[in-house]
Amino acid sequence: MTERIKFKSSFIGHFKLGDNIQYDLKILNFLNSINEEPLLLCKPKILLLTSIIESIIADLFEKIELNIREGVNNIKNSDITKIRKTLNSKKNTPSFCFYIEQAKNYKLLGNSSDLYNNLHNIRKIRNRIHNYNLYNHTKKERDQKNIFTIENQTLTEQTFIKVITEMTNKYDRGLNYVGEFQYYLNKK
Repeated sequence: MTERIKFKSSFIGHFKLGDNIQYDLKILNFLNSINEEPLLLCKPKILLLTSIIESIIADLFEKIELNIREGVNNIKNSDITKIRKTLNSKKNTPSFCFYIEQAKNYKLLGNSSDLYNNLHNIRKIRNRIHNYNLYNHTKKERDQKNIFTIENQTLTEQTFIKVITEMTNKYDRGLNYVGEFQYYLNKK
């Protein structure tokens, strides 16, 4: 059984990012329509969902940094100033880890420490895209079939839903250029 979940896209700052998310969601929805070998589909689903989550959070920080006139709903001006100062002090493009920590510091995605812990967990899982566990992201586990699991896919889907729901509820810009996002969630 499949459940279609719809989300407004009006929190997105850059319409091309919204288009790219739409494209990734089409791929994910196609993968969710395949009923054979579900374990083999965990890796691409986790990678795509985590990529979408990262891009959504990065987009929020870009809005904070660049939307001087418009600002960003539901973030205190004093926090915006502090975040801008931190972003401007970074010499390189900020990492997903950086964005998660900053979001946690300013409670940009709510107060749930579980959400931020889950974001870090899926970030580490996503970083196992590399066959060689160069950075030991997943500690002792070397076998990818024990990392890209149904359980971790479910964690990633739940985190995706929480992040996109929080973004929709808190950071709606009233502009819906890319149409609603749809994700077909397979119910076990």
